[in-house]
Amino acid sequence: MKMYSMLALACAFLIGCAAPRVVVDPSWKEKPASVKVVFTEPFVANPEDLQDDLPDYVDHFQDWYLDQLLTNLAKFAKGVKFSGEMISRDKVKYESGAMEGGNVKVPKYDSMQGDADIYLVMDDLWIGRTEVQSTCSTGMGAAGGAGMSASCMTPALANKGSFAYYDAKTGKRLAYGDFQENMGFTFGVSANDWKNVLYMTSQTLLKKTPLQ
Repeated sequence: MKMYSMLALACAFLIGCAAPRVVVDPSWKEKPASVKVVFTEPFVANPEDLQDDLPDYVDHFQDWYLDQLLTNLAKFAKGVKFSGEMISRDKVKYESGAMEGGNVKVPKYDSMQGDADIYLVMDDLWIGRTEVQSTCSTGMGAAGGAGMSASCMTPALANKGSFAYYDAKTGKRLAYGDFQENMGFTFGVSANDWKNVLYMTSQTLLKKTPLQ
């Protein structure tokens, strides 16, 4: 089974999927030739998992994070050249953006260069263990039949943050939103869980945009 199908099954049967919270300017209709990802350092909530699963990246997790993003974004947005770098948090400013349920804080980067058509700015990145509401089976029913389903809390590795797209030449904000991707696990977090949650994040960052 392909990875995409495996992830889709996990999403449907383990922890559920929330619709991405994203607002896209209706004037943004063309797929750009190039996108540069700039992001602030992700906060790792459970460093012991990082030590166990990705020991080579304990001291430079941001390199692994960026590599996973760029690799996956390029898979989903064919023909687009992606590049990226980590930036210090003091380089990020914030604007208010309207979204269903109220205004949200939108990251903005004022030092955009001419090295890409579009900048994708990512901030407030957090990755670690959490619990999410799911549907669980209560076991076998009468005569060996299917058991009852009930709501329960399921452990998951989560990756969350906020993001915005900008036209590098004009500085115009083209889209913004926030995300939380959850990869359920049973006995413990594995290296594949880290990879899969970044895989899902990459898909979410493209949804509803011309990059999709």
